[in-house]
Amino acid sequence: MVRVQGRQGATRVYWPLALPEDDPAELNRARKLAALVEEAFGAYLARHWDKARKLYDRLPADWPFVQLFRNRCRVFLENPPSRDWDGVYTLPKK
Repeated sequence: MVRVQGRQGATRVYWPLALPEDDPAELNRARKLAALVEEAFGAYLARHWDKARKLYDRLPADWPFVQLFRNRCRVFLENPPSRDWDGVYTLPKK
C-alpha cells in the first residue's frame, strides 16, 4: 500500500500474476503465488519482519516488489517503525 504525499488515504497496489485466458496450470501457479504474497504481506503488516522476509525469499526474485519488501523488512528489523505505523509507505513526491 502506498500513500501519496499530502493525501490521507492509502492505495493498494496490485501486480498481475496471470491472465484469465492463461492455461490452467499457469492459473494454478498464480493462485499459489498470490496466497504466498498475501501471507508475506500479512507478516509484514504484523511486524513479523524475519518471517515476512523469509516468505518474500520464496517468491520470484525478479519481481520488483519482492526486493523492495525484503529490504524494508531488513531495515525494520534493525530500526522498527513507530508504534502508530499503519503499514503504508508514503511516497515522498507526487
